[in-house]
Amino acid sequence: MTLHLDARVAERGFDVRLEVAEGETLAILGPNGAGKSTLLSILAGLLRPDSGSARLDGKSLFDLDRGQWLPPHQRGISLLAQEPLLFPHLSALENVAFGPRSAGRSRAEARASAHHWLAAVEAAELSASRPAQLSGGQAQRVAIARALAPEPRLLLLDEPLAALDVAVAPTLRRMLRAVLSGRTAILVTHEVLDALTLADRVVVLGDGMIVEQGVTAEVLQRPRHPFTARLAGLNLLTGVRTATGLRMPDGTLVDGPGTGAIGAPAAAATRPSAVSVQLEQPHVPNAFAVIVQDLEPRGDSVRVRTASMAADISPGRAAALGLSPGVPVWFTLPETEVSIYAL
Repeated sequence: MTLHLDARVAERGFDVRLEVAEGETLAILGPNGAGKSTLLSILAGLLRPDSGSARLDGKSLFDLDRGQWLPPHQRGISLLAQEPLLFPHLSALENVAFGPRSAGRSRAEARASAHHWLAAVEAAELSASRPAQLSGGQAQRVAIARALAPEPRLLLLDEPLAALDVAVAPTLRRMLRAVLSGRTAILVTHEVLDALTLADRVVVLGDGMIVEQGVTAEVLQRPRHPFTARLAGLNLLTGVRTATGLRMPDGTLVDGPGTGAIGAPAAAATRPSAVSVQLEQPHVPNAFAVIVQDLEPRGDSVRVRTASMAADISPGRAAALGLSPGVPVWFTLPETEVSIYAL
């Protein structure tokens, strides 16, 4: 493994052990306060944990049991924040050349590296521009080039597309996919599309600990944790496997195809768009009595949220049913739209 981390911060309830393979992009997901920023700060050398160790390419970043602590500038790690944070008095080229120059490379070498990375992020024409002359997307391109110019052994990206206009993000996402290929990186994001597009694996943090991890597509298609399910846009029901589906802790049965041993812990996932909503009880399998908690407009649909699951219906349907918070309704999950799998 290129990176091995084992660290604890008692005050923040942080206790994480993870590994990242050479050339792998690992996405870190989790709700606010889950420990994502703490993780990046520890790796970047901006926060000293209470105990633990970390090694990168066989080199110790820290080993607190042995009193070892490598300062940030000696770690070979670049951190790219949400905001570009470019030096306002330097041109784009000089901003990108700053890292190699600080590492001791000659002015000519640093400028050559800056030209190379500006071209790699499709920003070669911006080399003479100052940050004040750049749009948000252009500034972030330059910031990415600046992070890559020192040729870090590990690249940390903290929500790199969060501050960008939705019209700009797809182009930056495509560019990031190209420059991250074969590079060891950790990406913190709230966007499932970023994780699916850019990451080989995903780790989900909750309350300072890893709650699930695995290949990105598998984790997001078969989530084990409620946050992951919400992020992936899925309803998640848990219980034990039965011969016909799933039995929840309150005895409610969910019918549907799936895998797993009978009697073993299992989950049932379904898309909100597959859920139908009625005022009267339908006499069919997988009908659940629920109370509307919230109505959320989502483009050409309305998401009807309850305590246990959500349904996406048309605005006309929501109006016809007279839905509002507190209204009792019935949700129905077609068996063919339910995926049941072992936990």
